[in-house]
Amino acid sequence: MIRVKTMARVISICNQKGGVGKCLAPGTPVLLSSGELVPIDRVFEKHWGDNLVKRLDSDGGVFIKPKHEIGVFSLDDELKIVEGKVEALYRGRAEKLLEIRSSRGKTVKVTPTHPFLSFRNGKPGWVCANDLEEGDFIAVPRQVEVRSRNSAVDLIPMVPDEIYLWVKDKDFVDVHLADILSRSSLNLEDKILFQLLQQEEVSASKLYATGGKPAVFKHLRSLLAKNVVSRRRRGEYVYSLIREGAVDYMYRRGFSVRVFKECGWDKNMIAKMGYRTRFGYTCIPINPIWELDRDLAIFLAIILAEGYLGPSRIVLFHTSPEILDFFSAYCRRVGLRCQKEWVGNQWKATVNQAGTLMKILHEVGEVPIRGNRKSFKVKVPGVVLRAPREILAAYLGAYIGCEGYIAKDRSTVEVTSASFENIIGLQYAFLRFGINSTLRSGWKWATNSPAPKKRMYHFLTITGSHDLRIILEGLPILIEEKVEKLKRVCELKPNTNVDVVPGVGYLIKSVRQSLGLRQRDVGIQGTITDYEDGSNNPSRTAIQGMVATLSRSPLFSYQDLEVELLDRLGFSDVFWERVTSKTSSDYDGYVYDLTVGKFHNFIAGQGGLVVHNTTTAVNLGSYLAALGRRVLLVDFDPQANASSALGYDPLRTELSVYHGIINAAPHEHVIRPTALFNFHLVPAAPHLAGALVEFVNLPEREYFLRKFINRVRHSYDYVLVDLPPSLSLLTVNGLVASDEVLVPVQAEYYSLEGLGQLLQTIDLIRNNLGHNIKVSGAVLTMYNKGERLSREVATNLRKNFPYTVFNTEIPRSVALAEAPSFSKPVMLYRPDSIGALAYRNLAAEVMAQEKELIAGAMVASQDFGNFNVI
Repeated sequence: MIRVKTMARVISICNQKGGVGKCLAPGTPVLLSSGELVPIDRVFEKHWGDNLVKRLDSDGGVFIKPKHEIGVFSLDDELKIVEGKVEALYRGRAEKLLEIRSSRGKTVKVTPTHPFLSFRNGKPGWVCANDLEEGDFIAVPRQVEVRSRNSAVDLIPMVPDEIYLWVKDKDFVDVHLADILSRSSLNLEDKILFQLLQQEEVSASKLYATGGKPAVFKHLRSLLAKNVVSRRRRGEYVYSLIREGAVDYMYRRGFSVRVFKECGWDKNMIAKMGYRTRFGYTCIPINPIWELDRDLAIFLAIILAEGYLGPSRIVLFHTSPEILDFFSAYCRRVGLRCQKEWVGNQWKATVNQAGTLMKILHEVGEVPIRGNRKSFKVKVPGVVLRAPREILAAYLGAYIGCEGYIAKDRSTVEVTSASFENIIGLQYAFLRFGINSTLRSGWKWATNSPAPKKRMYHFLTITGSHDLRIILEGLPILIEEKVEKLKRVCELKPNTNVDVVPGVGYLIKSVRQSLGLRQRDVGIQGTITDYEDGSNNPSRTAIQGMVATLSRSPLFSYQDLEVELLDRLGFSDVFWERVTSKTSSDYDGYVYDLTVGKFHNFIAGQGGLVVHNTTTAVNLGSYLAALGRRVLLVDFDPQANASSALGYDPLRTELSVYHGIINAAPHEHVIRPTALFNFHLVPAAPHLAGALVEFVNLPEREYFLRKFINRVRHSYDYVLVDLPPSLSLLTVNGLVASDEVLVPVQAEYYSLEGLGQLLQTIDLIRNNLGHNIKVSGAVLTMYNKGERLSREVATNLRKNFPYTVFNTEIPRSVALAEAPSFSKPVMLYRPDSIGALAYRNLAAEVMAQEKELIAGAMVASQDFGNFNVI
């Protein structure tokens, strides 16, 4: 049979959900690669700017590029936690949120289609929040490694300008007097002195112009009395600087730390530090604190855990002499006096005149010093979370010493705080050491005041001798009695049912049988039987042992995909926790997302979960190519997910579709090969988002993609265009460059609402641009025939959708979710999976439509500007 050659069918993958399918609620903490926790909305607002806005949907959703590099933690293909870079930030709106809670108290609020790494059908894969069920396992990070170069953190850049410094050598002030006066411009007095330093004599009228006659005259009178300036009358008073008096005055008065920041002088020149209030009063100076070291971290932990804090006063109640001794010693180190007395059944330590210290700790360590119920405002300071491992260890050890309870007869350590934000920070901080903890809340008596009160507290529980031994060996606890308790509970038998890998029974059995081994060849036969039939889940260490045993088989190979996956699970950086609840709520507000390069996931939520940010599909094109058609896939989404799924790194893509549509590069330089014969790609990159702003005022802005495809379509049977998940100018370009539209519809009710919005856009293009677009049909995705909701959505779609609905339904499939992370289409990753077979059937249905198009071609349309969109 001779196939009639027609112009290429251009197929655009139109996502109808408007860009808010995979987002987090505001306030969701995101773990940055610096170790700091920042709410996702604050990350977005920090990088917001009119020049960076890329409007992508009719609901006001926007993508923006970061103003500077943002590092996060991602889970890579090897199931290892690695650093990732944020390529874009998104803000949109949502009407519904789901709160997912795990067995260890971790929670996160997401939109219903936000994916989580879960375990289905014996393998890990990304599952939408809406599809999670109670009892499902989801991934949480086991440990995160924050790289830090120094053993201490420099605090000088973070100290506020209101802190004044006194140097050790008066000659230093003499040499650098001009630098000091020119940069120490917090008060009018320094401005007057700098003006007098620049000129031998300055008239009173010129000085009055510096800041008003009454204020300037007051300062001049004071400086005259201190022999810093002199004056004589020449019609009006003229003033001169007495350099020796000025040097002596600045040496005694001090100058702002701002001078040290800008000049970069040696910090060892500092003798004292003092807080100068806005009223001109200087608090009692203290010995300099210019870095966060181990001792300051311990001191911060003590006062945040047990202190009653004010703007210039610290009061500490505690029964432990070790805590009180360290607290007193550090106060003496900075030059403050600590008074101790026995009150009731505990010690009370009081430090007065601590205004300078508290100002520094408030600005640098985020210590709450004003307002009521300050214990509810406590949190782990960001400077501590960013600190090197040994400093964070000192902080956590001291906090356990103050607020930690160690059980006598079980392997349990419990840490308490009145602040939920603080307990979340501690939970993330423990992850630096591979310690996974459980969060709960309840009522408890407060102990940091002479009159205890019952309040709502939050508890962080660490169980298992493995984690407790990490605390014993790596976190220095000050109280010897607690150290001894910890040593005793570490000797208790560990519970191996805590750190398990779920649902791998089929995988274990498959690997064992492929190697020709019996159950007893792998381990204890009864135990292996329990693993394989799913009645028990193996621990992580058990899987490591099995891989070691299996590796002795002559048929063993790490190149085998199932063996490789089993090995990854045994040595992964993932801890599996069960979903205990899923709560839905109506919502009307902003939601946020991060576009993370390469691995497309990051760690977020209260306690830390691995969440996905975007997914894509290239499978239709791969099967069309496999069935003998020449196919070009045009990635027209700034997130570049189709490019990533085919092995192209968007950050390293020099020439992309953007360069093609603006004629900055020949089309043959933009088109790239893929792993499949006859399947080519035009990759995207994040800078494609800039086209939204660049094109908005240009004539014929809706036709840029159409003109580009006109130049290449003669070489292909199909051109697939992967459009962004929003109704934007990029989407309009894709629709205008098409004769047909095929719409994937997720088997969810809110997807039907978005479908209507897309059809309205198509009608607008027909009416306003005179372009007759044919809707070739819709295809159901994420379909589960066992679920009532999926069946109802399918029935409604087939009943009410005014166009064709393809017979093929794309099911939920682990293989479809995993394939993009391996940079492969599903036909190369798992060709025997149900998802692969479904896309093969869809490709066959699309090709069956060729007969109608060929018949139309016989009649002959001469408009070569029309294309086909799916």
